[in-house]
Amino acid sequence: MCVSISDQWSNYHVSGDWKLIWSLCVPPKIKHFCWRLLRGCLPTRSNFQSRGVHCQSTCVVCNCDLEDEMHMFMHCKFAIDCWKAANLWGKIASYMTSNGSFSFIMFAVTRSLEVENHVRFVAILWSIWCARNACLWEQKPVNAHTSCVLALDTVHDFMWCNRPSDTLQPATPRWSKLQADWIKCNVDCALFKAEGKFGVGICFLDSLGHLIQAHSMVFSSISTAVEGEATALQQALQIALDLGLNRVVFETDCQLVVNDALSNSPYVNELGSLLFNCRALLFSNATYALAYVRRQANRVAHNLARASILHASPSIFNHPPYCIDSIIVDEIK
Repeated sequence: MCVSISDQWSNYHVSGDWKLIWSLCVPPKIKHFCWRLLRGCLPTRSNFQSRGVHCQSTCVVCNCDLEDEMHMFMHCKFAIDCWKAANLWGKIASYMTSNGSFSFIMFAVTRSLEVENHVRFVAILWSIWCARNACLWEQKPVNAHTSCVLALDTVHDFMWCNRPSDTLQPATPRWSKLQADWIKCNVDCALFKAEGKFGVGICFLDSLGHLIQAHSMVFSSISTAVEGEATALQQALQIALDLGLNRVVFETDCQLVVNDALSNSPYVNELGSLLFNCRALLFSNATYALAYVRRQANRVAHNLARASILHASPSIFNHPPYCIDSIIVDEIK
């Protein structure tokens, strides 16, 4: 019995340096995808047919050759375009004609790459699969540039959120009053995926916690949470400048936005454009400051953002609206 179990287990074993995969600084979903890919567990059309499922055999994207792992991730024109867009094609093209299984070739590629390129390599593999599924199930056309941006943004955001704690701004645990003559501006966003929109909540409070002015607005576009938070901060900064406000501390519960807005790190995408604008607006007034707070210290903006879908857009409140009235009263105490 022990021998038969051992023999059966060996049929499922895939040789390779798996530590190269598990040690990468990439989201767990990408590691899990790589595990499935290298073990031949992805639901490709070739795998379906090998298991007796009657279905089309050609590639979902190009509709030319058999859709197996080698074609989908290496030989398909779309895949090649993705590797070129990520500046990786020159580093992996020589492996395309190698002998051996798909997993053998993939491990050979990963061993040859530096850590930074290895991270980009597995991220592009994952984005190719995402584009293939969107093409199959949502009839979305594939685009190599879009897939490349998705991969690199996903990895970059993950790395930023997992930086050592000593590089992060300390968080304020709950809402607190400021010294006299200072203004606090809490900002937040809320995603409304069903409506394809996101809302923004902005609340200016004086040093005693009394409302100066509140704003809410809704944007008719789908955004990531971080892009929504950056949009909220950009809107708040612009409003403060338009109102001629000085000595303002802007507070958000998005650590990534705070750290990136206070640094000069490059971020070449839509989020980067938003953060560049936030940085320019923030530094245009020497009395402005930016701080990270926990969600419980940002309840007033959080509730205002969630209620924005119910208000006209944009809305300006000179008196506390119902959605934040009790919060302001509670925090003044």
